[in-house]
Amino acid sequence: MYEALVEKANDGICILQDGIIKYANPKVFEIGGYEKNEIIGKHFIQFIAPEEKEKVFQIYEKRMRGEKDEDIYETALVGKDGRRIFVQITAAIIDYKGYPAELVIIRDITEKKEMEKKLKQSEEKYRILAENSTDGIFLAIDYKPVYANPSFLNILGAKSFDDIKDKNLLHFLHPEDRKKIIKDVEQALSGKISIKNYELRLRRLDGKEIFVELSLSKIIYEDKPHALGIVRDITEKRRLLEALKEERALFIGGPVVVFKWKAGKRYIPVEYVSPNIKDVFGYKAEDFASGKIMYDKIIHPDDLKRVLEESAVYKKKGVTQFEQEYRIIDAKGRVRWAHDFTVVRKNAKGKITHYHGYVVDITKRKMAEQELEKERKQLLSIFEGIDEPIYVADPETYEILFANKTTKELFGENIIGKKCYKVFQNLDEPCSFCTNDKILGKNYGKVYVWEFQNKINKRWYRCIDRAITWPDGRVVRMEIAIDITDRIKAEERVKEALEKEREFKLRTAHFFFNPLAIAKGYLQLALDEKNGVETKIKKALKAIERVEKVVKNVTQRGEIIE
Repeated sequence: MYEALVEKANDGICILQDGIIKYANPKVFEIGGYEKNEIIGKHFIQFIAPEEKEKVFQIYEKRMRGEKDEDIYETALVGKDGRRIFVQITAAIIDYKGYPAELVIIRDITEKKEMEKKLKQSEEKYRILAENSTDGIFLAIDYKPVYANPSFLNILGAKSFDDIKDKNLLHFLHPEDRKKIIKDVEQALSGKISIKNYELRLRRLDGKEIFVELSLSKIIYEDKPHALGIVRDITEKRRLLEALKEERALFIGGPVVVFKWKAGKRYIPVEYVSPNIKDVFGYKAEDFASGKIMYDKIIHPDDLKRVLEESAVYKKKGVTQFEQEYRIIDAKGRVRWAHDFTVVRKNAKGKITHYHGYVVDITKRKMAEQELEKERKQLLSIFEGIDEPIYVADPETYEILFANKTTKELFGENIIGKKCYKVFQNLDEPCSFCTNDKILGKNYGKVYVWEFQNKINKRWYRCIDRAITWPDGRVVRMEIAIDITDRIKAEERVKEALEKEREFKLRTAHFFFNPLAIAKGYLQLALDEKNGVETKIKKALKAIERVEKVVKNVTQRGEIIE
């Protein structure tokens, strides 16, 4: 019965004595691809991967000397075909033919290791993509894409990745722009530059030409250098900027309204205004010239005080020209943004007599800026909606610049401006394990992942760190901390279950071997002696019945008792 269980076991089982393999079940041969005569009688160490031999042999020697060491550990074997086989080893000391031996249970975990490797690669890819999910993102090698997110496909006018996977990305660019990219890619591969930003002309699959902003950097992905590109369609932005330039160039002939204000008055009297004010702001030019409308009356009430104070400062400084931005209330009561370029006019004595103003309606530009600010706030809002802690800190001062709702719930509402090492670790100086060196300098743009148990809340986290550029131009540290406490606890439970399984097997072996040894002894005596044969056979049968009871209780009740 016992032999059948071992022979049909799903795990490899073998017995080592003085390092020599004395017994191995069929699963051992299957795992390594060896024949029986290639394993039995051989020293076990020759089947261990070279980089693991020293560790495994030390564990074996310590156990055989009776010293405490790992009963369950992972290592790698070498198959007959030379491939690496990742296994989990469970070992225990037993008595084999009157001498100490090691019972080894071998579980093939190669498939599990391969899955873990693929999962890690997948996590790496999506960590990079998660940084800027609203922009087009691609990974390429030799100018051919290996990954493109939906936003990038949309920019190119592609319906799926299959539409571009075999295309050279350079072919989407204007010929003059290609030269810049090729030159910089060569420099990046030689290590002369690490990141580059461009404004480029791009031709979509449908033939439409657009303008894009490209941030290009080199990363190592799957042990190979790849180009990481972050792309934003700036066609509309370029259009708005060009429109603004045209407005400034056209002046009176376009949307620029020309004013001539008289100096030295508490209010702002208008001596002249160009007729196009009717088209731009809806007012009649004669209403200003007649004094019916004073210029200060059309400036937004919330901006008027600032406009007057700034003008006074410029006057005191003696500047000859200055610029201001403020809101104007047009004839229909709508709020319009204006850019005011003012030239100071003086008489022969140097006294200011007039101000000549060129007022441009920049409402469209302001709306675009507000839209960009809205997008930035949306990104922060996304961070706020993520249930995992996210924070941004200055790597030089260690001050916390941003923390999402989850972070504040864990460490307090009023943490902005405080030192990260004090808030998160309750330390009086920067953490000895700080990862700033892993993400700054030559590592800028790279993602660093590590696991750590927080000493304050005792939770385990998988930390994803990366350096990013803050709106004020500073390079800052961003960290996303994924709570993996449940995973760690689950792993501990699995380890505990494996330990119980090992104990169960050892106890089972004891209950089987002891009665069988007794039965074997009495049967041998019966063969050697002429008298008392019946009594010895009965005792042998009694011992066998004990084994039967153990087997019955194990199979029916799950208990190892007689």
